[in-house]
Amino acid sequence: MDSFLQRDLLMMLWQMRVPSSHHLISISSEKIVVLHYGERSDNNYSFSNCKVEINEVIYTGTVVFLQSADSAKFFDDTPILNISNSEKELLFDMMGNPIPQAMMAIPKAALQRFNSITECNKDYNCGYHIAKYEAINRVSLFTNLFIERLNRKSQEIFNLHESLDKDWNRTLYTLLFRSMGGSNNKLAFQTLATKIPLSAISREGNSITAIEALLLGTSGLMDLYPNDKYTMTLRDEFNHLSRKYSIVPMNTLDWNIKQHNPHNHPVLRIVQLAVLITSKHFLLDQVLKCSTKEDTYRLFCVEASDYWMSHFVPGRASDRQSIKSIGKEKAELLGINFVGPMQFAYGDYLGDEDQKERVIDLLENLGVEKNYITKGWKNSGVKMENAFDSQAMIQLHTVYCTYKRCGVCAVGKKLIKESI
Repeated sequence: MDSFLQRDLLMMLWQMRVPSSHHLISISSEKIVVLHYGERSDNNYSFSNCKVEINEVIYTGTVVFLQSADSAKFFDDTPILNISNSEKELLFDMMGNPIPQAMMAIPKAALQRFNSITECNKDYNCGYHIAKYEAINRVSLFTNLFIERLNRKSQEIFNLHESLDKDWNRTLYTLLFRSMGGSNNKLAFQTLATKIPLSAISREGNSITAIEALLLGTSGLMDLYPNDKYTMTLRDEFNHLSRKYSIVPMNTLDWNIKQHNPHNHPVLRIVQLAVLITSKHFLLDQVLKCSTKEDTYRLFCVEASDYWMSHFVPGRASDRQSIKSIGKEKAELLGINFVGPMQFAYGDYLGDEDQKERVIDLLENLGVEKNYITKGWKNSGVKMENAFDSQAMIQLHTVYCTYKRCGVCAVGKKLIKESI
């Protein structure tokens, strides 16, 4: 087993109060009795406020789970005990004095169960166990994972808000662009937002042609396609606006334009975005009030301008005309990944619990997000009824399973506890 995974298991067992005195073997033959296991620290491999008796002397302080490559210097106080599963993990404090060392015997059943879940986690192996959860345990697991995910996304929004001079309108604008980019072009869309001042959008917002020119010209994507009468108009308009607002276009290499469904092409998303950001109803207030699937559709299901009826990309007319609108599936994704996190972050910023809870109503009203992660959980037996559930399971996979963090995962802890 990987040494880092071993450490996770040791810390999990310590947190479960599993190692009684006979489980701890002092490297230097000292008698060790655990009186209090303390509380797990968030930022390092330690437990604070522990109480340990070593050779009938009681010590109070930090118990660490360090390896020889680590350093006890990371801690404010010298640890009272270091625990490992190897005699080689000798550590010394800043003065060069040895830190008391102990090995922890791992129960065989716990080791076997831990190995089974860490070796199979990429196959969504834990899904078969989650599928057997009683309703109350399932709700508890999903709720905790969902809140974790919202808190993480909220922190990302706060960081963005801070970088934009604490302007919530610019934050909304930038986050919307990022969300429109999906998984393949989110950074490119965010770059596009940062290159065009929101003030420019406000001043030119009465002309959809001007906004399309601003967005497409700044993206640099028009350089990849042939010209026609309309695109020449856009180019001329952008030349004027780029001088007016000192805009430097992006590099076309910033964009991922391969293997895209035509309806999800970055160019088409940009012109839909042009309509969205110039519509009078798209305001922060409306985003914060969104609480149902129907609200989401009303907010996002806009149609691109007339030129795009016969075009998916500039300068190339398609054989059939069709309305290029943001569909219901994309609208729901924006509800999940843009509206919900924005509502939660803004509510957190204001200390408004009602605003924060609105996101729960919204995501329970939206459908399950469809991607390879939710497909994997579904195939392993996990039932997801709405976006609330799917966000929880995406959190479990991306934060815990991907990095084999079974030692700090609620599912992993439950499985290990059952084994012993």
